Amino acid sequence: MATKEKVDIRSSIDVFADIIEKNGRDTMDKAIEQVLDFKYDAGVVSSAVKRHVKFLNNVLPLVPALMNLSFEAVGGNKDTPVGIGAALTLLVEAANIHDDIIDQTPIKHHRKTTFGKFGTNVTILTGDFLLIQASFSLFKECDMLPPEQKNAVLNLTFEALAKISKSAAKETKMQKRFDISPSQYLEIVRLRSTVPAAHCMIGGILGGGNDCVIASLQDYGRNYGIVGTIIDEFMDLIDYSKFSNRLKNEVIPLPILFALQDSKIKTEILPLLEKFEVTKAEHGQIVRAVLNSEKVKKLQMDISTLPIKSNLRIQKTLKENVARGNLSTIQSVVKELLGNIGEFTSLML
Repeated sequence: MATKEKVDIRSSIDVFADIIEKNGRDTMDKAIEQVLDFKYDAGVVSSAVKRHVKFLNNVLPLVPALMNLSFEAVGGNKDTPVGIGAALTLLVEAANIHDDIIDQTPIKHHRKTTFGKFGTNVTILTGDFLLIQASFSLFKECDMLPPEQKNAVLNLTFEALAKISKSAAKETKMQKRFDISPSQYLEIVRLRSTVPAAHCMIGGILGGGNDCVIASLQDYGRNYGIVGTIIDEFMDLIDYSKFSNRLKNEVIPLPILFALQDSKIKTEILPLLEKFEVTKAEHGQIVRAVLNSEKVKKLQMDISTLPIKSNLRIQKTLKENVARGNLSTIQSVVKELLGNIGEFTSLML
């Protein structure tokens, strides 16, 4: 039975990845091309920027795919807005570069981050440089839009960046603390979900969707962002190396915050957490306790309703087409992964 579940989950992951690749890779390639073809000489900063974007060839183009699928789902009757998507992708990457400094993350996706390779000072400059280039590119692309669409895209982008900054600022006050309530950290999760929500809304706006449709896509992107982030929280709990960095430098993973609400589990794992450095055996003990927590199981159950709600709403407000079907499949897959987090994580690590 276990073997069958693993095969089913792997199949779901493959379907998910295929949808994302087919609908987002052109946009990601455009983003990479914009950086590599841009003529400038900023010394080591140039090297750091180009090194970072080259690795995007190995990253699933998730948010560009959500934007393009939203564009097509509302019946966009012109070419997919690859240029705007590429600029938005670079803005997100600039934020990611800065985020690695805040979190003191030296390794990600099995390679050194810009922070891990070049240190704090160069990484700050790298993020700044990419932010400026991406902003320039976005304004240039938006100048070709009707004024109403241009203003909507720029306002949504600024709002998303503002909320991401707000979430990062809040997070810094929660690092290495065990008295954080789950609701406090869930507010950060909701702020982060602004990014996929904005991409879905921008795709819908550029595709000519009406207000009702745009609101539906906003809800879809927000719910996807929440569920996707919580899946990442579980993965950071289960992966020893990510867990160790979170414990030393960041906020502890959300499932632990829920588990600590149980006094028995708190008595068992808090003394281990307070050392800020655990052995693999101790990590295994923490993971088992957390995953067996009734409060954590309830979190999984409660959050798993969000993809269902999103699918029902887009089915009511968007006409049936291939893109809408792909959006529904994406939400169905993340719901399945959330419900089988142990199997999913073992495949991904």
